[in-house]
Amino acid sequence: MAISRLEFMDKVGAKMTNHQWSWVGIDHNNKRVYFSTWVHYQTPNYTSANREYLVFATKWGGGESGKKSVGHNDAKKALNLISNDGYEARLLMMEATVKFSYPDRLEGEEVKIKNIRGTQFFTASLNTVNLGEANEMVYARITGKGYTKRPDDIELVSE
Repeated sequence: MAISRLEFMDKVGAKMTNHQWSWVGIDHNNKRVYFSTWVHYQTPNYTSANREYLVFATKWGGGESGKKSVGHNDAKKALNLISNDGYEARLLMMEATVKFSYPDRLEGEEVKIKNIRGTQFFTASLNTVNLGEANEMVYARITGKGYTKRPDDIELVSE
């Protein structure tokens, strides 16, 4: 069954600032942040014991003017909720119609959602990697698995 990001967020009690451009949903009642990420955005050193996905890069959402998009700023606010206010990170996994470049699409590459894994999500711990001036990347390491029907029941992922 096909599901949209908005429908997924509704199922888990999270709200997006704007369902057109926001890639993050926040459940303030339960202190949870749901990041949308691409299945093919695994870290280069991905293994079954190190399941990490890229969820944020400083260079995302910047136009030619250098001004960051509202989606970029929305994601930064969500990261601050995790680091400063004790919110939990969760992942919504999406598949693209065509795999585009990692860690950012190249000009002219299509970015469209083919499928959202809408019945499940993953809990995660975040790891920030600073690659130099204005080049920060945030990875989410999977720690557990949950389902939209029971978002409070998490199956821990063995290391």
